[in-house]
Amino acid sequence: MSSLPGTEPAFVEFLLGGLTPEERERLEEQAFTDDTVHEQLEATADDLIHAYLAGALSATDRRRFEECFLASPRRRERLAFLQQLVAAVGRTATREPVRRPQWRPLPALAAVATGALLLGLLWRLGLPVTEPPAATPEARPSVEATPSPRLSAQPPNGRGPRRPAVRVVRPTQGTRTPTTVDLRDQPRALRFEIAVAEGALSFDAVIRAADGTRVWSAEEIPPPDAGEPLVVSVPASAFSGAGDRYSLRIEPEALRNDGPSPPSVEYALLAVRP
Repeated sequence: MSSLPGTEPAFVEFLLGGLTPEERERLEEQAFTDDTVHEQLEATADDLIHAYLAGALSATDRRRFEECFLASPRRRERLAFLQQLVAAVGRTATREPVRRPQWRPLPALAAVATGALLLGLLWRLGLPVTEPPAATPEARPSVEATPSPRLSAQPPNGRGPRRPAVRVVRPTQGTRTPTTVDLRDQPRALRFEIAVAEGALSFDAVIRAADGTRVWSAEEIPPPDAGEPLVVSVPASAFSGAGDRYSLRIEPEALRNDGPSPPSVEYALLAVRP
């Protein structure tokens, strides 16, 4: 298994396409529901890009990086951005020389040196040298520390209840049972992953309530990469109505006006609230 210093090997294998479908699905769901896992995965992706630019990847990992990692348009944009950033930093470091700071004696050292010279002069003249009175420590008013009300209100482990960022929903077609949209832990957004037919220029999505009222819609959603599902991100507030029955309809747009249009799909949804 490939690995980079300071990274989780599972994250590296995920980004290079080395996990099984079940392991990829489990890690994807963790990344969407746990901000910490998402940040670690993004950091590992940047580490892979830096290793690729520095030539630190093996021949096998370099081939997997170019075939699997760079298959995503968003990661290709990230690679181009970091490549320009590294080049800009290198030009700045070459153009600006390093300036060495000039040494200056500290005021305390200068005072000690002056005192030593005066004591030596008095001793050579035979004059008595008296020691200065010992300095007494300055009395400081005692301040009693009081705990902050904001900090004391936190739970013992220092972390409050965590609200998930995104809930992944994968609707299934051809069943009479509606797909459950779990809103009990109050997610901020819902990520619908839908299997669609290839050959569409874009997709339109609309969510309606049981009475036919449109509660949310989006137009010209880009098609997914080959073998990937169509991702539709919907704010959880779209399901804030009183009803619990909804429908999600996906309308594809054909690549050519004279060609056959891919079939549209529709899913029944059941919202489960707290």
